[in-house]
Amino acid sequence: MFIFDEPTRGIDAGAKAEIYRIMNRLKQDGKAVVVVSSELTECMGISDRIYVMHEGSMTALIEGDEIRDLSEEVVVAYATGARTGKTTGEEATRLSGINVFKYKTLAYTVSGALAGIASVVLVAKLNSAQSIAGQDYELDAIASAVIGGASLLGGKGSIWGTLMGALIIGVIRNGLNLLNVSSYLQKLIIGFIILIAVLVDAFRNRERS
Repeated sequence: MFIFDEPTRGIDAGAKAEIYRIMNRLKQDGKAVVVVSSELTECMGISDRIYVMHEGSMTALIEGDEIRDLSEEVVVAYATGARTGKTTGEEATRLSGINVFKYKTLAYTVSGALAGIASVVLVAKLNSAQSIAGQDYELDAIASAVIGGASLLGGKGSIWGTLMGALIIGVIRNGLNLLNVSSYLQKLIIGFIILIAVLVDAFRNRERS
């Protein structure tokens, strides 16, 4: 067995090609060649089997035709633990080189601005201003996002999915009002819908893992 630890780091293209020829020759002679590398494209180009590690443990084994169809995003997801649930979506995003603070601040800013616009629309609709007028709307917002495919663990969701979830929740709310269901029972029903959506999401994540 031959082990190459970062064999092509800091060398020119000609030297890299020579090292690759040596590896291929060893492989053809029936020798096992282990390459430890942080270069994703290199691993994907020369390997018959790829082990992805995260914090000292193996998170993925990729081999055969899977390597040909592999993307760097998938490898990064395994290497940061995002694909296995060993890190949070926020931590995996940070480890991928994305400015988490910037986008989190932007998200809260846009959310606050939209909440302000929604309050103005609600005041115009009710022709009055009350401090509790929007009470429990956050429950509908959570239900809309979860039904639309967003994960409460983070890292998954879409605008169109959330929009469809909001339409579904609107239809459900309207139907409950037409049936004269009490507001307390409506909260229970919406909470039950959120619970079912979360359980489905957890089941899908487990199957994917």
